[in-house]
Amino acid sequence: MVFRKDKQVLLTSVRNGDLFGQFVFPKLVLRDRGLLSKNGQGGKLAIRVYPPWDNTVNMQAQKTQKWQLEYFLAIDISIDYGAVPDNTKMCYVGWYEEESNK
Repeated sequence: MVFRKDKQVLLTSVRNGDLFGQFVFPKLVLRDRGLLSKNGQGGKLAIRVYPPWDNTVNMQAQKTQKWQLEYFLAIDISIDYGAVPDNTKMCYVGWYEEESNK
């Protein structure tokens, strides 16, 4: 999703049971933290994300969770699946199947 060159984001969805949310990280923040490459240098192959319901056990995970939570958006997943357009139901596969089987 690009609004302007400096407004690129990395979106990551997370779920644990009924808890759901998304991290919306500005790419510039990830670059500054050394997680994305800068001018083709550095970066990581993967990152861990820690939503608010995760109990972090070590100091590094706690520090990571602290800055990540600034970019976390909690989402209520009590979705009316009848109102979800067919072409987007794949985004809700797990929840949609659970709701359909009720």
